[in-house]
Amino acid sequence: MAERGASSRVESDACLHVDLARARANPQHLELLQLALNVLPKSAERERQRLAHTLSEAMTQALAAPVRASMPAAASASVLAAGDLRAREPHATLDTCFAEVAAWRQAFEVREGQVEMAHAVLDTLLTSRRLVVEAGTGTGKSLAYLLPAVLVALLRDVRVVVSTHTRNLQQQLVAHDLPEVWECFSLKTAPRADGTRRGLRYAKLLGRTNYVCRVALETWVESVAVSGGSVEAGRVLLALLHSPDGVLDEVVPGVDPQLIAPLRSRREVCVGRSCRCECPVYRAREAARAADVVVVNHALLLADGRAEGNVLGAYDALVVDEAHNLERVATEALGIRLGRAQADALVASSRRVEHDLRGLPDLPDDLRRGFERFALDLAVLRRELGRLLERCDAELPLAPRVRRRQRYRDGDEVFGSVRDVYDTLQLQMEKSARSGAEWLAACRSTLAERPDLGELVELAELLVALQHESHTALEFLARGDQEEWAFYLDFGAPGRQLLEIAAAPLEVAPEIQGQLDLPERSVIYTSATLFTGSDTSYFRRGVGLDAATPVLHVPSPFDYATQCSVVRTAALGHYRDPDFTAAVAEVVATLHTRTRRRTLVLLTSHAALRQLHEELQERLGSGAPLLTQGVSGERDELARSLGSTQAGILLGTTSFWEGVDFPGEALEILVLAKLPFVVPDEPIVEARCERLRSHGEDPFHDFVLPEAVLRFRQGFGRLIRSRRDRGAVLLLDGRLETHGYGDSFVDSLPAPAQRFEDPDALVEHVVEWFQGGG
Repeated sequence: MAERGASSRVESDACLHVDLARARANPQHLELLQLALNVLPKSAERERQRLAHTLSEAMTQALAAPVRASMPAAASASVLAAGDLRAREPHATLDTCFAEVAAWRQAFEVREGQVEMAHAVLDTLLTSRRLVVEAGTGTGKSLAYLLPAVLVALLRDVRVVVSTHTRNLQQQLVAHDLPEVWECFSLKTAPRADGTRRGLRYAKLLGRTNYVCRVALETWVESVAVSGGSVEAGRVLLALLHSPDGVLDEVVPGVDPQLIAPLRSRREVCVGRSCRCECPVYRAREAARAADVVVVNHALLLADGRAEGNVLGAYDALVVDEAHNLERVATEALGIRLGRAQADALVASSRRVEHDLRGLPDLPDDLRRGFERFALDLAVLRRELGRLLERCDAELPLAPRVRRRQRYRDGDEVFGSVRDVYDTLQLQMEKSARSGAEWLAACRSTLAERPDLGELVELAELLVALQHESHTALEFLARGDQEEWAFYLDFGAPGRQLLEIAAAPLEVAPEIQGQLDLPERSVIYTSATLFTGSDTSYFRRGVGLDAATPVLHVPSPFDYATQCSVVRTAALGHYRDPDFTAAVAEVVATLHTRTRRRTLVLLTSHAALRQLHEELQERLGSGAPLLTQGVSGERDELARSLGSTQAGILLGTTSFWEGVDFPGEALEILVLAKLPFVVPDEPIVEARCERLRSHGEDPFHDFVLPEAVLRFRQGFGRLIRSRRDRGAVLLLDGRLETHGYGDSFVDSLPAPAQRFEDPDALVEHVVEWFQGGG
């Protein structure tokens, strides 16, 4: 405990030294430092004394020095410049760039496929066309699209957006790849169209909830102080005070998520530029709008499309990396939901208004009374929505709840037996809509005489809009009969309480094309897995690209036949057989005992994962180095732990099939225990299959099979991540041998799979392969 306390003081001191400078630059930080005293508990008296001393020092210096303007906000954007960009033909300049990268970066090898991809990307960027690129693992696709993106940004004043699916790739691009790309240029500052010169500006932009809300921070400090405070809360506050961009998970990693949840920026309480506090969300967005290259994720990209470009601003070119996920993310992002979270958001927004009203003197009584009526109506609305969910929960049969989501095909299936509660909620929706409209009109009419009510009016408009969205969602979900949508009840997890009623569109290609893939914009779609069979037709159809779209396939430079041994067997039986999981456990346990190699086992359900966990514990003992998703921790934590766990075995499900890297000896055996088919009775899957069937298409071959092949290829890609990696892949699902579609999976792999009739022979082969230097 003493060591931990000393560590906390060192970290607090580091924060406070930074805050001395910031407090002198911005008096608002003095106020927050004062609040930090209230957050630290009385038990941490020494820390309170040190903070009080530093605060006194900061206040003295602030009073003695002239108050300067607030710090500029573009902390997440970088401006790097030196030298001159040669005025050459773009493709020749690109070749020069690769030569300079090779000279600058140690052990860099110019790869033919990488250069080919870069030139194809450059052509597309220069001509406002489309390009689909499957670039196998190890191609270096990030460099292959960043180099031409930087070139066109500088040579042609083209603004480029790069979108990824995973946070890890987004961070890698901004923290490592873009700085390295720019550093590799001996060319440096670029001539602009007007003859001036400037450097490269790039930025990362995250979704709103990743950033701290300064208004919420004030309320949080007050509530924590009332409850007695904590050292952890004090450290969170001090860390945020010297954060350049207010990204919560980067500033305070590892902190209890529940502690910082109230600090996250929320749409329902954000008035953006009108806010009295420095808003990290809008600071980040301003930095992004000023950048030549901005890196976002797919969800934010789609949110910008729905907001008609108001988030990212206008841009000329788009690179969609990890593009195989775009259709799925769009399906989720374009859905409609109504539940406890939406009701809580309405009440949270009304409380923000109530908080602000306290600070407005001489407010007309009718304005205050109008808000009180509206706030009361929202509170009743929240209660009635809760009653509706509870009654739906009580009326539903228990059997289907083995799934997280339960589909309904007509509104009467859900609302028919609870029509009295629904009608009451509908009336309350209408009542709150009227009181909200009346209050908003009063706010707007008062604004002419009271300019200080600008922020209040914006909050009123936001709150009324949120109420309208909830009302519209209720009516849409209650009908539940639109053929192009899948309607379902979401329980969050099997057997849990009903959380929300929701719907998802069955086809998102028109929205992707209408929002993102504009005619005047260059768009590059790339991933390591876009082909299913001999072409990319499944991917292209999902995002709305026609057959004339150019497609480039860049194979992986890895020698898979030498670097890995791929083995398969049907001897373990069908995955539904009662003994299948035990047979998988026997193979994994035997390999672990004989090779002591780090192993990843990929499954497709949490139930199978828990069963395999129990079977392996029985065979290896309770002290076995077993890491199980949902039992030992969650994905990112477990992925880091595998590399430091001697001969560890990691059991993972859906989220482990892609987006995680295990370099070198961090992973040497990969077990694909079951083919990753979508769950057939999952609402969106079931509805899509019905839709395809109604159009005369084959749901299995046109949707289920290609989706599984893409996921299968992603899972295989977890093993070999560099030329130095070695390992074995075990394919244990017997359907690869017994069903005609098995060849679609096996043929999609970059290495041949050796068949074994006996599991013991399979294990022996893998052991010998490792002993032979594999």
